[in-house]
Amino acid sequence: MLARKNVPECLLLVAQRITKYPLLIEALAKTSLTSSERDDFVKALLSAKELNARVNERVDERQKFIEICQRIDSKSYIADGHRRIRRDELTQVPSRRLRFHGQAIVNCNRVMGGNTTSMVSGGGIPTSIKNMSCHVLILTDYMVLMQEINGKLFFVAPVLYSLFF
Repeated sequence: MLARKNVPECLLLVAQRITKYPLLIEALAKTSLTSSERDDFVKALLSAKELNARVNERVDERQKFIEICQRIDSKSYIADGHRRIRRDELTQVPSRRLRFHGQAIVNCNRVMGGNTTSMVSGGGIPTSIKNMSCHVLILTDYMVLMQEINGKLFFVAPVLYSLFF
Protein backbone atom coordinates (compact mmCIF):
# COMPACT_ATOMS: atom_id res chain seq x y z
CA MET A 1 0.00 0.00 0.00
CA LEU A 2 2.84 2.38 0.85
CA ALA A 3 4.56 1.57 -2.45
CA ARG A 4 1.59 2.88 -4.47
CA LYS A 5 0.99 6.04 -2.43
CA ASN A 6 3.23 8.39 -0.55
CA VAL A 7 2.93 8.55 3.26
CA PRO A 8 0.69 11.68 3.56
CA GLU A 9 -1.82 10.27 1.07
CA CYS A 10 -1.83 6.94 2.87
CA LEU A 11 -2.40 8.56 6.27
CA LEU A 12 -5.20 10.72 4.91
CA LEU A 13 -6.85 7.65 3.37
CA VAL A 14 -6.66 5.71 6.63
CA ALA A 15 -7.76 8.63 8.83
CA GLN A 16 -11.01 8.82 6.89
CA ARG A 17 -12.06 5.36 8.08
CA ILE A 18 -11.21 3.93 11.44
CA THR A 19 -11.94 0.45 10.12
CA LYS A 20 -8.92 0.77 7.84
CA TYR A 21 -6.42 1.12 10.71
CA PRO A 22 -5.82 -2.65 11.00
CA LEU A 23 -5.05 -2.84 7.26
CA LEU A 24 -2.40 -0.15 7.50
CA ILE A 25 -0.86 -1.66 10.63
CA GLU A 26 -0.77 -5.11 9.05
CA ALA A 27 1.00 -3.74 5.99
CA LEU A 28 3.52 -1.96 8.21
CA ALA A 29 4.08 -5.10 10.30
CA LYS A 30 4.88 -7.13 7.18
CA THR A 31 7.51 -4.63 6.11
CA SER A 32 9.06 -4.11 9.56
CA LEU A 33 12.74 -4.92 9.81
CA THR A 34 13.17 -6.02 13.43
CA SER A 35 11.21 -8.36 15.64
CA SER A 36 10.68 -5.65 18.26
CA GLU A 37 9.07 -3.44 15.59
CA ARG A 38 6.94 -6.37 14.50
CA ASP A 39 5.87 -7.01 18.12
CA ASP A 40 4.91 -3.34 18.50
CA PHE A 41 2.85 -3.51 15.32
CA VAL A 42 1.11 -6.69 16.52
CA LYS A 43 0.16 -4.91 19.78
CA ALA A 44 -1.06 -1.91 17.80
CA LEU A 45 -3.05 -4.22 15.54
CA LEU A 46 -4.80 -5.83 18.51
CA SER A 47 -5.59 -2.39 19.95
CA ALA A 48 -7.00 -1.21 16.61
CA LYS A 49 -9.23 -4.28 16.35
CA GLU A 50 -10.49 -3.75 19.93
CA LEU A 51 -11.20 -0.11 19.11
CA ASN A 52 -13.18 -1.16 16.03
CA ALA A 53 -15.19 -3.61 18.12
CA ARG A 54 -16.05 -0.89 20.68
CA VAL A 55 -16.99 1.59 17.96
CA ASN A 56 -19.25 -1.00 16.29
CA GLU A 57 -20.86 -1.76 19.65
CA ARG A 58 -21.61 1.93 20.30
CA VAL A 59 -23.00 2.39 16.76
CA ASP A 60 -25.29 -0.65 17.21
CA GLU A 61 -26.42 0.64 20.61
CA ARG A 62 -27.22 4.08 19.17
CA GLN A 63 -29.08 2.55 16.22
CA LYS A 64 -31.22 0.47 18.59
CA PHE A 65 -32.01 3.61 20.63
CA ILE A 66 -33.04 5.51 17.49
CA GLU A 67 -35.25 2.61 16.31
CA ILE A 68 -37.04 2.51 19.67
CA CYS A 69 -37.57 6.29 19.60
CA GLN A 70 -39.01 6.08 16.10
CA ARG A 71 -41.76 3.80 17.44
CA ILE A 72 -42.87 6.54 19.89
CA ASP A 73 -45.96 8.45 18.78
CA SER A 74 -45.01 11.93 17.56
CA LYS A 75 -47.68 13.61 19.72
CA SER A 76 -46.57 11.92 22.93
CA TYR A 77 -44.25 13.80 25.28
CA ILE A 78 -42.49 13.68 28.64
CA ALA A 79 -43.20 16.52 31.06
CA ASP A 80 -39.88 17.65 32.55
CA GLY A 81 -40.69 20.58 34.78
CA HIS A 82 -42.19 23.21 32.49
CA ARG A 83 -40.77 21.61 29.32
CA ARG A 84 -42.34 19.02 27.07
CA ILE A 85 -39.79 16.62 25.63
CA ARG A 86 -40.86 14.81 22.48
CA ARG A 87 -39.33 11.71 20.91
CA ASP A 88 -37.03 13.61 18.55
CA GLU A 89 -35.47 15.47 21.47
CA LEU A 90 -34.49 12.20 23.13
CA THR A 91 -31.99 11.40 20.39
CA GLN A 92 -30.70 14.95 19.86
CA VAL A 93 -28.27 14.81 22.80
CA PRO A 94 -25.25 12.83 21.51
CA SER A 95 -24.07 11.93 25.01
CA ARG A 96 -27.46 10.40 25.94
CA ARG A 97 -27.10 6.65 25.86
CA LEU A 98 -29.48 3.75 26.23
CA ARG A 99 -28.54 1.83 29.38
CA PHE A 100 -31.49 -0.59 29.53
CA HIS A 101 -34.55 -1.46 27.49
CA GLY A 102 -37.09 -3.97 28.68
CA GLN A 103 -40.53 -4.69 30.06
CA ALA A 104 -41.88 -3.88 33.52
CA ILE A 105 -45.14 -4.33 35.35
CA VAL A 106 -46.20 -1.07 36.99
CA ASN A 107 -48.15 -1.78 40.16
CA CYS A 108 -50.73 1.01 40.45
CA ASN A 109 -52.47 -0.80 43.30
CA ARG A 110 -49.98 0.56 45.84
CA VAL A 111 -50.66 4.19 44.92
CA MET A 112 -53.85 5.59 46.51
CA GLY A 113 -55.26 2.16 47.32
CA GLY A 114 -55.76 1.02 43.74
CA ASN A 115 -58.00 3.93 42.75
CA THR A 116 -55.33 5.40 40.52
CA THR A 117 -56.04 6.71 37.06
CA SER A 118 -53.07 6.42 34.75
CA MET A 119 -52.86 8.91 31.89
CA VAL A 120 -51.05 8.20 28.65
CA SER A 121 -49.46 11.50 27.63
CA GLY A 122 -50.34 13.03 24.31
CA GLY A 123 -53.24 10.66 23.77
CA GLY A 124 -55.31 11.70 26.79
CA ILE A 125 -56.61 8.17 27.28
CA PRO A 126 -57.47 7.60 30.96
CA THR A 127 -57.35 3.99 32.09
CA SER A 128 -58.17 2.66 35.55
CA ILE A 129 -56.07 -0.45 36.06
CA LYS A 130 -54.20 -2.09 38.91
CA ASN A 131 -51.21 -3.45 37.00
CA MET A 132 -49.90 -2.06 33.76
CA SER A 133 -47.30 -3.55 31.42
CA CYS A 134 -44.80 -0.93 30.27
CA HIS A 135 -41.73 -0.59 28.12
CA VAL A 136 -38.88 0.84 30.17
CA LEU A 137 -36.00 2.87 28.79
CA ILE A 138 -33.24 3.78 31.17
CA LEU A 139 -31.08 6.45 29.60
CA THR A 140 -28.07 8.23 31.04
CA ASP A 141 -30.30 11.07 32.27
CA TYR A 142 -33.92 9.79 32.15
CA MET A 143 -36.00 6.77 33.01
CA VAL A 144 -38.87 6.56 30.54
CA LEU A 145 -42.03 4.47 30.91
CA MET A 146 -44.10 3.83 27.80
CA GLN A 147 -47.22 1.87 26.92
CA GLU A 148 -47.75 0.22 23.57
CA ILE A 149 -51.10 0.97 21.94
CA ASN A 150 -51.79 -0.29 18.41
CA GLY A 151 -48.08 -0.77 17.69
CA LYS A 152 -47.13 2.77 18.78
CA LEU A 153 -45.40 3.68 22.02
CA PHE A 154 -46.77 6.44 24.25
CA PHE A 155 -45.04 8.02 27.23
CA VAL A 156 -46.75 7.28 30.53
CA ALA A 157 -47.32 10.39 32.66
CA PRO A 158 -44.90 10.51 35.60
CA VAL A 159 -46.60 9.16 38.71
CA LEU A 160 -44.88 7.38 41.58
CA TYR A 161 -45.31 3.69 40.81
CA SER A 162 -43.56 0.65 42.13
CA LEU A 163 -41.90 -1.32 39.35
CA PHE A 164 -41.37 -5.04 38.98
CA PHE A 165 -38.86 -5.96 36.24
